[in-house]
Amino acid sequence: MNAEEFDVSLSRLFDGELTAEGFVALEQQLTSNPEARRQYLDYVDLHNILELELSAQVLPGMRNQGFVPLSRVLKQQRLRIVRISALAAAVLFMVGVLVFALINAEKREPMADFRLAPGTVFNISHPEGSAPESEMLTEGSRMVLDHGTVELTLPSGVRAIVKAPADIVYDSEDLIQLDSGTGWFQVPSGASGFQVRTGELLVTDLGTEFGIISHEGFPDEAHLLKGKISVRKLTGETSERILNGSGALKAADGAALEEIEVRPEDFDKSLPSLPPYLHFTFDSEEEGRFAVEGTISGSLEISAKMVSGDLEIVPGISGGSLRLKGDGAFIRTNWPGISGAWPRTVACWVRMDADLVKKNGMPPGIAGWGEGHGQTSKWKVAAGILRDNKELVSRVSFGQHWYDGAKVLSDDTWHHMVFIYRGRTLANGLPDVSIYVNGRETGLLYKGGKNIEVGAGDIDTETDTKNSEPLLIGKSPGERDTFNGDIDELYIFTGTLQEDVILKLYEAGLPE
Repeated sequence: MNAEEFDVSLSRLFDGELTAEGFVALEQQLTSNPEARRQYLDYVDLHNILELELSAQVLPGMRNQGFVPLSRVLKQQRLRIVRISALAAAVLFMVGVLVFALINAEKREPMADFRLAPGTVFNISHPEGSAPESEMLTEGSRMVLDHGTVELTLPSGVRAIVKAPADIVYDSEDLIQLDSGTGWFQVPSGASGFQVRTGELLVTDLGTEFGIISHEGFPDEAHLLKGKISVRKLTGETSERILNGSGALKAADGAALEEIEVRPEDFDKSLPSLPPYLHFTFDSEEEGRFAVEGTISGSLEISAKMVSGDLEIVPGISGGSLRLKGDGAFIRTNWPGISGAWPRTVACWVRMDADLVKKNGMPPGIAGWGEGHGQTSKWKVAAGILRDNKELVSRVSFGQHWYDGAKVLSDDTWHHMVFIYRGRTLANGLPDVSIYVNGRETGLLYKGGKNIEVGAGDIDTETDTKNSEPLLIGKSPGERDTFNGDIDELYIFTGTLQEDVILKLYEAGLPE
């Protein structure tokens, strides 16, 4: 409402001509604009003065009489009282609306919203009686991340990026409890004093950007990336330190806070466009060990070492590639793999000599993990052999039942293969699986061992039993035979990939 419209509305209000719609618009202007309320009160004063002046004038024909009839005076007074009362009631109503709005604003719980990275697996629980909107957290909400990454935005403007595995409680806009997880926090100047509490530390912001690492079995860590924080140790020998500029502290067992090296690379500052992953380039090796890259939590501690046999690095799709000769050589890692029925994707480039594969007689494992002897307790991707014509195809196996890709792989040629399990079972009782070869989805042929019911049992990759094996490359859990061929650019994702991403992975490896 502009100034001219406001004046007209006031005039019509006092003349008793303002419509219901006009009253609503005027009410909104008065509750939201202090200057409009001041003008309104000035108008009331002016109107009252004019009413008094008019009441003192004589009627025509009585100009020389020198008096005003008492009935006229009483009538004008009554009219003025009625109008002033009505205006006062309107003002009180509008003020009441404003106060009610302010009180409600104070009572509204500060909600935090969140966004998830692709492939994130999570669960949220809210306090009893609370039913916030989707993608919102209310005070007391708890979020558990099994896989993936979440971005939190608090009402105070605090931003947080937390990576799984994580257990987060949104206590208030000034406090987050991080019982486990790797979190990065950016705090604007107006939100100074924001705190993050772990099982061992209480970190208080003093205008800063910092990271927290909290995982079972390891001391909690606080990393100052920029600004200033206070770090208080809550367990054992309690102590408190102030960090300025940059620095890092950990809660050492039975001791005061211990200084450690700052590791900015451990913290994501934005949501990743891909699910958490491991990446093996096979560009080089050092004493039989291979570099491991990726965003899966703890990836820096993952090792990959050659077991027995000959090792050779040959030119691959990008840089070097791993050549295995089926002589018992394979790579063992210390990463347990993805357990249960969680979604997963394996992508890699593979080149094989089909004649050598046929002589072996067993489908050579490209990568796998889990318990090798159950019906559905392991995960394996491989090159399978069709029993009828001995043709070479892609294969994904859960144990004693599996799928073969319908596309036949040609001899001694690089192929890009992607194996996806979506973490669910279809209406026919079979696991939801896709295989892509060279960027395109291929048909599937279901296979099962003797006396195995089609789709029998729920998928449950076992990674924590005494017979479970960690991620193996070039071999499958529970099998003796090893891979014969070349492997390059192996990715393992804790989530599923979309078709456009699969195509980009394939095209990135094509020669220019």
